[in-house]
Amino acid sequence: NRMEQDDDWRVRRAAVQALGELGERLPPEAVAALINRVEHDSEWEVRRAAAEALGKLGERLPPEAVAALINRVEHDSEWEVRRAAAEALGKLGERLPPEAVAALINRMEQDDDWRVRRAAVQALGELGERLPPEAVAALINRMEQDDNWHV
Repeated sequence: NRMEQDDDWRVRRAAVQALGELGERLPPEAVAALINRVEHDSEWEVRRAAAEALGKLGERLPPEAVAALINRVEHDSEWEVRRAAAEALGKLGERLPPEAVAALINRMEQDDDWRVRRAAVQALGELGERLPPEAVAALINRMEQDDNWHV
């Protein structure tokens, strides 16, 4: 399996991207492999591509993939991976679980990179009328206090 075993990260990234093109037709074993890449690949570009590929599942994103994306949005050292994970979670729309909402509020309030904060804001916006009061308060605070006009 090139996606998991190739020594060259560019080959692993290309395999991840190719699977991402399957979108909602992605078979369960491919979803499991993408979860493994988003959680464990040593190269951030592969982790970012895996988060983007998982995001293409939209509302079909399984709970274990949601958990992996929450972990990446909270703990990845690279802003591009945190941004991609936030965007992927946003594609769950009204199915976004409370633990993901909490992680996105945390990133929106505390991430050093404005692109991650903006992705978290946009992901929370996908909740529409289901946006919990604590998220509304956090969004108002971010709107009034963020020092970057992009957010």
